[in-house]
Amino acid sequence: MEEIFESELPGVGKKYTVRLEDATLTVILHEDGRRELVYEPPEGEPVILTLSDELARKLALILAGAYFTPAPLEAIGSVLSGRVRLEWVRTGSAAGRTLGELDVRNRTGASVIAVARGDRVVPNPGADFRLEQGDVLIAAGREEELRKLRELVE
Repeated sequence: MEEIFESELPGVGKKYTVRLEDATLTVILHEDGRRELVYEPPEGEPVILTLSDELARKLALILAGAYFTPAPLEAIGSVLSGRVRLEWVRTGSAAGRTLGELDVRNRTGASVIAVARGDRVVPNPGADFRLEQGDVLIAAGREEELRKLRELVE
């Protein structure tokens, strides 16, 4: 039976260890967004892979069985039930304004479910959340709603 253990790595990030039937898989999430995968077979040398944040997100979508179309970070998305998509949209022209000032929900129909800023993620940001240049909005909506959101904030 597989088991998963989580631990903090101060100054580095988080570590997840998966004990498989005959091997160990360790995932290290670095604070800078990199991911390291370490596969340790019962015999032989460990195999270490280092993934960028963008590649790790794409791989996560594939592993989750979500619809996947190669795209830049700004447009990485997964389809939920064939109609609603999750998409990552980078802030550009909307920097300095709050979500309330932008009236995102009413103007686009999309819902901002989190904002990634550097190495932190702010879940469920309120109307008073002020966007900064380079913030990545994680949003849910239909294709047309997400298109309007991209036009509004990029």
